[in-house]
Amino acid sequence: MNDDNKAAIVAAGGIEVLVSLARDGNEGQKENAAGALCNLSANDDLKVAIAAAGGLEVLVALARDGNEAQKEDAAGALCNLAYNDDNKVAIAAAGGIEVLVSLARDGTEGQKGRAAGALWNLAHNDDNSVAIVAAGGIEVLIALARDGNEMQKENAVSTTTTRRRLLRPGASSCSLRWLATGMRCRRRMRRGRCGTSLTTTTTAWRLLRPRRRRRMEVLISLARDGTERQKEEAAGALCNMIEAAPGTHEGVVEAGGVAVLSSLTQEASASDDCKFAAAMSLMYLASTCPDLAADDTCLSLLLSRLDQPEEDGWRRDSINALLALATSSSACAEQWHRVGGVAALQALARETAEEGVERQAERCNQALVSLGVRRVRRRTAA
Repeated sequence: MNDDNKAAIVAAGGIEVLVSLARDGNEGQKENAAGALCNLSANDDLKVAIAAAGGLEVLVALARDGNEAQKEDAAGALCNLAYNDDNKVAIAAAGGIEVLVSLARDGTEGQKGRAAGALWNLAHNDDNSVAIVAAGGIEVLIALARDGNEMQKENAVSTTTTRRRLLRPGASSCSLRWLATGMRCRRRMRRGRCGTSLTTTTTAWRLLRPRRRRRMEVLISLARDGTERQKEEAAGALCNMIEAAPGTHEGVVEAGGVAVLSSLTQEASASDDCKFAAAMSLMYLASTCPDLAADDTCLSLLLSRLDQPEEDGWRRDSINALLALATSSSACAEQWHRVGGVAALQALARETAEEGVERQAERCNQALVSLGVRRVRRRTAA
């Protein structure tokens, strides 16, 4: 829709009229009004105006009770509207998550794709992430990622990778422990907070039910055979799962994930984020799997991030992965010297000490001790 036309419609009070028709009109009027609201909702200012006119509740109702065309347009409008943070909360409060999960499971092809897209946007909110899981969204999205068309796969795997918050403490569903979540806001979750049942690599993997193994296999399959976008999202999902849940490491290895991730780091058409996520996954795997050697290419990829400014947590994530490997029994001092890793850690130790980041400086020193570069400092009695 033309931007000038959108402005004219708003100026003439069209938003309120369209919301009224979508709520109280006949079938044809509801369908056309939902389609118009879907187009208008692509504008950021109009997202707010539609919500203020009561459009969110009306569109949720149409997505639930309308005819097939009405449901698809309503889901598309909700997908656009859910870009707004306040709308994310309001859509959930109106029962939109349950409706969208239902459409993603049982709807037409178009409804499934738009509903998955809406869930992707809604998942950028902590409480919504938990609500999506509670509504059965994980199983639905995994099914779409496996069996859907290209758009459905991309939206589904993006939703399941968008939020590490699904792994946060207090989320009781077992699905939370095995679903990887988000390259975009993965920074807020910290390792070791994914559940007390993840006690050992072997035990945790043996306790996995077959359907949970299949979820992992879906992500590995998409990382290997998907579109470029699907590969990037799947690599991000695997990266988050591997980092947050060490108990899954053996399972990733057994499912053939190492070969797929290694291939992504070398793939010319893969995006930088895709390569980085794959490399970081391999670093974490090498830190807990004694028989899995770290690759020079992966190590170099992460080290290269240390020379770049912080951007969405990537530099911090690189540091965490590098330190995890350097302090593990798998670390090879000769390799770290060869790729410049020792010098990088020494520089990082100095930098963090000068900045007063004591915990980080201490971890760097521990890594250097583990690599045999620095001696353990012993405290003496006064």
